[in-house]
Parts: sequence; structure tokens; C-alpha cells
Amino acid sequence: PMAPAPEAVRYVLIEAREGGAYLAEDSLLGRSVRVEPCDAERSRFLRSLAKVDHPHLQAVFDVDDERGRAILESPRGESLLRAELSDAQRQRVAREMKAAVDALHAKGLTHGALGLSNIRVGPGRAVLLLPQSKGGTLDGDRKALSELFVPGQQ
Repeated sequence: PMAPAPEAVRYVLIEAREGGAYLAEDSLLGRSVRVEPCDAERSRFLRSLAKVDHPHLQAVFDVDDERGRAILESPRGESLLRAELSDAQRQRVAREMKAAVDALHAKGLTHGALGLSNIRVGPGRAVLLLPQSKGGTLDGDRKALSELFVPGQQ
């Protein structure tokens, strides 16, 4: 068996992000990840979100309580806020986001921070970024989704 990469070189900094997070290259698995600080409350929250495996929901790869950090998927693409999409593309993204939110709701979780800046649109898929904290209601999520995707609006 192959020995894991030493911790010092596992996550190679690519770019600093706000809030103490950074974009990194996972040298062991060869993929870009988001590494962010994670206190005990955020750790519990991310662990609950990690139970939801959905192609349009940002993945939680690891929560490291000992080091106080979380390793998340770093989806490619741009914010829906800046994306130039046709009505048909926006409707596809709306269906994908509804499916992601429905997957959260099926596990008794809510997003609570749905907005154009929390959705990444990239090659072949849109991804709903995880919220920074607990909050929101099922009705609040549904209302936010309906307001995000009004045909003919950008």
C-alpha cells in the first residue's frame, strides 16, 4: 500500500480566499479543494451536511477537528450573479438547484442562504455552495428559490 503524503505537503496553497479560507491543490488526490477554518459549531454543521450526497451540492471531503479546518469541494465556474445564461440554461440551473435543496430537505436540513452568489455555474453542472452557518426554514428556502429564477430576468 502507498503511504499517504506527509501533512505538510498534502494541501498546497494556490490562492487565499476571504475568511481565512484558501484554494489549495490536494497533492495526494490531485484535485483543487477549498480549505477553510472550522470551529466546533461549523464542524457539527458540516458533518450533518456531509450526509447529503448530491451532484449539485458542494461536497464536504473532510472535517478535521484536530486542526480546526474543513476540506470542501472547490467547484469550477463562476457565480450565477455574473454568469450570462439563456432562459433555457437558467431554467436548467433552477431545476438542479431545486433538486439540491430537496435533497437537503429530505435529510431534515435547510440551506438558509440561497442567493445568486451561492451558486457556481461551470462546465456541465451548477453547484450550490454550502452556507456558512445553520439557519433558514423549508419555506424560506422554497421562497428564495422561486425568487431566484424568474424567467426573463438575469
